[in-house]
Amino acid sequence: MSWFAIGLALVLALQDPPPAPAQDPPVQTPVQTPVQTPPVQTPPVQTPPVQTPPAPVVEPPASAAAQENAPVRVPSFAALPRDARGRVDEQAWLAALDALAHAYPDRIERFSIGKTRAGRELVVLALGEHAGAERDHRPAFFATLDPRSPFAAGAATAELPPPASFVFLDSVAALCAQPSDAWTKFLKENALYLIALPEPDRALHGPADELQAGPAVELARDFPQGWDARGGAASGQGPYPLSRAESRSIAEFLQRRSNIACAILLAREGERAAAPGAGDDASPAGANMRKLSERELASLPASLERFAANELLLPVLLLEVPLPGELSSSDPATLVARRAGALPHLVAGPLRIERLSNTTWLVDVPVRNAGFFSTAGEGQRPLVRPRSLSLKVSGARWISAAARSGERESFEELPLRAPPLFLDALAGGEECTLRLVLEAEERSTLVLDFDSLRSGSLRLAQPLVSVVASGK
Repeated sequence: MSWFAIGLALVLALQDPPPAPAQDPPVQTPVQTPVQTPPVQTPPVQTPPVQTPPAPVVEPPASAAAQENAPVRVPSFAALPRDARGRVDEQAWLAALDALAHAYPDRIERFSIGKTRAGRELVVLALGEHAGAERDHRPAFFATLDPRSPFAAGAATAELPPPASFVFLDSVAALCAQPSDAWTKFLKENALYLIALPEPDRALHGPADELQAGPAVELARDFPQGWDARGGAASGQGPYPLSRAESRSIAEFLQRRSNIACAILLAREGERAAAPGAGDDASPAGANMRKLSERELASLPASLERFAANELLLPVLLLEVPLPGELSSSDPATLVARRAGALPHLVAGPLRIERLSNTTWLVDVPVRNAGFFSTAGEGQRPLVRPRSLSLKVSGARWISAAARSGERESFEELPLRAPPLFLDALAGGEECTLRLVLEAEERSTLVLDFDSLRSGSLRLAQPLVSVVASGK
């Protein structure tokens, strides 16, 4: 390379470079730097506490016992629905019976004693405490709707008031809910067997009954006493006594319950007049209650009343029940409870004990029927010695026994056979004295157990010492 070329290159290198072509200036994009904002000191918001409702408490399911003890509403029997012919709705009737028995299980028991021709149950309500002495061994009443009631006889219409037995049941329910002293004592010491509907096929209405006629035979003329074959079907009687299932069931029930000492027919006031010629024979038995006389019973052939009086020797009372809402202070159930004092019941003592020798004792025992009715009923069958009252002795051995009753001054010896010792029946208010000669060691406990079909039982216990005069 020549020195000229080298020099020229040096000159060009030392000169300013040619200007660059014009270009748009670069866009200066502002840098977004975060602004350091100091934290704002805001006062804390005082949020009121939220009132959260407490969680509902889930009650554990009631036990079976608690459910049984829950109060049960007993409907009014007098207000049960009836059809155009006056018959009571069958399902409502059965539900009301169940409610009453369930509400007071310790005082009321419901059971059936048979079935009707249509298959309905003949229901009995037994009233009386289950505790203590057996209910079926206490002096008792039997009560039922009067078979001659228009309601029982199939003449019911919608215009007729409810039957007397339904009003009586309402009275029973009210007294069980708020018992009086008289009612409490009655249920403890006595019993009542009630058949509110002796003819269910006539009185109840069910879906299958629309075209069915009621029974042709009247219950009021289907019992043996006074039954006459010449009466015929026109008089309402059957081809033979006890031809209906209802009458057979009632007769059998009354014969088995020997503790029944009185029968009561329930009728509405003025529904049943005294029989012609009864006159003053119909002795009063209290407000709205009277005893049917022998002359009145004689005018009722083949009746339940005649069966109760002549076959079972029971006094028969007619209890007239006021209409619903017209009950006086003495409602019908209260009248029965107050009348319980007329039932036969035994009172004995005080004992008189005398020592005759080292092991021989003479014991005098006064015994009295504190009721109005006899321990054997109204009468006595001919040539039949009543066996309604008996005595058993424990803690000593029999040697001899004698009795003195009424105004007799001397004792009459009693036959000693196999125990128990049977005694003569006691009329209402009658007292007798038993004289027992016994063998026992000193301070042995003498136990006397009196038992009666209609007057209940009584126990006396006394240690044998030289001379004692005490007892119940």
